[in-house]
Amino acid sequence: MNFIDTHCHIHDPEFTQKYDISVNQIIINAASAGVSQFICVGTDATSSQQAIAFAKTHDGAFASLAIHPHEVANVTDEFIDGKFKLVEQLAREKHKKVVAIGECGLDYFYHESEFVQNSQKR
Repeated sequence: MNFIDTHCHIHDPEFTQKYDISVNQIIINAASAGVSQFICVGTDATSSQQAIAFAKTHDGAFASLAIHPHEVANVTDEFIDGKFKLVEQLAREKHKKVVAIGECGLDYFYHESEFVQNSQKR
């Protein structure tokens, strides 16, 4: 049986540095567990671009574009005109390896304050 990891961040250099493992070893380990495909989830403009680049160079990898809900506490006009528009542009380019818009919705796991929750709702 083959599995798809629908939410991973192996495209992010911080991931491999944090766990001191190569991307190739991650893919080998996953394959031995039956995981043959990955959806690499972007959490901001930069990591969304990284997810696309990773997906283009790795068979079985796909990308999801996003701005994480935690980012809304920092939203300014400059943010919307810059990073948000960039993610929107990436989505409109219709890359064959982009399969989803992710990291959207309300996420109260780390931020339980009423201010942050209300910001996310807006």
